[in-house]
Amino acid sequence: MNIKLMSFEENDIPNLIRWVPGPGASDLWASRTYPYPLSELMVSTHLQKADRRPVELRVYKVVVEGSAEPVGHVELDHFDHQVQSVRISRLFISPEYRKCGVAQQAVEQLLKKCFIELNLNRIEVYALESNYPALRLYEKLGFRQEGFLRENMVLNGIKQGSFILSLLKSDGAAVNFTA
Repeated sequence: MNIKLMSFEENDIPNLIRWVPGPGASDLWASRTYPYPLSELMVSTHLQKADRRPVELRVYKVVVEGSAEPVGHVELDHFDHQVQSVRISRLFISPEYRKCGVAQQAVEQLLKKCFIELNLNRIEVYALESNYPALRLYEKLGFRQEGFLRENMVLNGIKQGSFILSLLKSDGAAVNFTA
């Protein structure tokens, strides 16, 4: 199964809301931006940041090639145009498409966009200390741990820390995403 990234649009909002069926479901990936219950207004208001100049936010839907139905969501935010850096945020894969390589393909496509199309030098991500699948994925793709933020997030009412990971264009693993 191959995926592609496409611009997230207003008509994609109901899918995102459907993927978060109850309290706690958005904590791991977007609790501060999209607290439960998600609403069309909440998501639409957040998407308005994508229209600002200079660019502050890019939002993508993850789509299986040959289908128009989104299977995931991912954002680039915290653009720093001087340093040429960005943060991958709010990666979310529809429950029925987890554990089949969709997240990895989505991040690989995102890295190509960042390094080639956007000509960025640094990509960072925060991964919650208990989110072992995310940590494994980013490290597999060449991201390096840079630090740890203690108790900077709340998951199910419990304070947890986050690892900061980054990938530079000059890193050996990044070569695969710049060719």
